[in-house]
Amino acid sequence: MISEGHRHPELVEFYWDNVIAKGLASIGGILERGISTGEFRKTPVTENPQLIIAPALFAVQHDITSSLRSATVVISRLLSKRRPRFASTAQPVAADPPLADEGA
Repeated sequence: MISEGHRHPELVEFYWDNVIAKGLASIGGILERGISTGEFRKTPVTENPQLIIAPALFAVQHDITSSLRSATVVISRLLSKRRPRFASTAQPVAADPPLADEGA
């Protein structure tokens, strides 16, 4: 959704209507019930239930990007350990002859 949503606006709209809006309504209902029973007081968080989800969403995005970075680091380290072996068996490649229009 985050990276490809602009290419599929109908999917974004469906996701908003069927997942995000319903989830925010649920959280809002829980907060309102807590306010009415005295468990919570009215604050900006109760007015904007997305503030409750934001830290969790940030953590998920951080984990995804961290794992991608970690995978990249692991792969590059593995390749760097193998390069000397490949480099020692590599043979020099003869230069291509000049093309006819290059004035050979």
